[in-house]
Amino acid sequence: MQNRLTLTGIPSFVFSLPNAAESLRELVEENGCWIDRFAFLPNNSTVLKDDKELEVVSSSTCKRKRKNPQMMKDTVIAVIEFHIENVRDKAVRSLDGMHIKLDSRGNLDSSPSDPHFGQKDKVNCAEDDALSSFTIRAFPATVLQSKLLVENCPINDELEDTESNSIMESQVMTLPNAIEMIIKRSENGGGTGENPWRGGIILAQHIGSWLEKRSVSIFGHDAFQSKSGNIVTGKDLFDEKHVLELGAGSAGLPSIALAKCCERYGITLKQVASDGIDEIVLALKNNVAINQLDEKIRVMNLDWNHLPLITSSSNAHIVDTVVPADTIIFADCVYNEEGAEALSDAIDRLLKYGGHVIGVLPDFRVGLDHFEKLMIAKLFIPKVVPRISESTHVPSSKLQSVRSTFLCAGGGGKDYRLLHWQCNRRLEDKVGKHVRLD
Repeated sequence: MQNRLTLTGIPSFVFSLPNAAESLRELVEENGCWIDRFAFLPNNSTVLKDDKELEVVSSSTCKRKRKNPQMMKDTVIAVIEFHIENVRDKAVRSLDGMHIKLDSRGNLDSSPSDPHFGQKDKVNCAEDDALSSFTIRAFPATVLQSKLLVENCPINDELEDTESNSIMESQVMTLPNAIEMIIKRSENGGGTGENPWRGGIILAQHIGSWLEKRSVSIFGHDAFQSKSGNIVTGKDLFDEKHVLELGAGSAGLPSIALAKCCERYGITLKQVASDGIDEIVLALKNNVAINQLDEKIRVMNLDWNHLPLITSSSNAHIVDTVVPADTIIFADCVYNEEGAEALSDAIDRLLKYGGHVIGVLPDFRVGLDHFEKLMIAKLFIPKVVPRISESTHVPSSKLQSVRSTFLCAGGGGKDYRLLHWQCNRRLEDKVGKHVRLD
């Protein structure tokens, strides 16, 4: 639930103001990012027993439901879901303690003499219009608040279903080596991870190629050697390794492709596919089950911003027992600078000393430059991996077939880059920073 927050301290009368929901929505978006869901809930949410009695006033992405407003207590809460992950904590810090003024229509007002008031809305308040003020508190949403938000504010339920949306509900992706994967999108939203992304397709295709020719360098004819002196091959990355996918999304394409390819080629490994959004984790588990990989892939909820810290002795022999992953894979995981920092920190803490990182990055997103600089600062040495279409591994016609038949977010993939990192840090510098996932 790292993309949901709750605002408290909102007087119950705000519930009835016609523009209040949109005003608060715009205020939250100015301090975070665009919103998928927004709803007013009673402050006594924890004792609600009949969801049918719950009145919800939602933003423009959700339908407006009108029931009995007399059930509202002295205050209400607003529960918000951001479209992009890793902005919630920043929004909580920005909004917590903010003083708000609303006019009788629910438009925001700010006083020039008081810089602590919320910012002015597009609609100016009339000079003789009565103003009401209150101070909001901001917190990460609880499990129950998230559940109520999802139940009472279905995502994008005012939008008409398009042919593309219908196709994306359930698709079959065929890798160049003829392995098939059944992928269903998340039924309950969940932000950016709701749909498959182009980066996941690209990484899944390359994993299939690397494992089919697992003794060949992933860098093709470029005989790049790791700091251990060995050419990096599919065997180095996956054979008898513990592999962790970060930000797998609902599709989990790289992890599912990896498991199916290893099953075909008789490769043994240990896999964990992770995401930090509850609905996405459930959808990911569903896709793993549909592909009959329950015993091959462990799915877990992993919030990069709140990783547990396990300290260990300075004895170097203990390190291997607490470092979880030999190889970390990810695709399309950076959307802002906050996400860049969270991802680089997670990689730094979750990767085994001397391990490998494989990531797919587009060139057109905010935060990517910041992420790459952070990785270098943490002494992760990057190298560009040639795309399959740039090598002789797989005919380009097969790749084009996948692109044209499997619908996803992220464009055509032309500007995506495939990178390999390996940490050049001394062993003792990483002691005490890792968490156990097994």
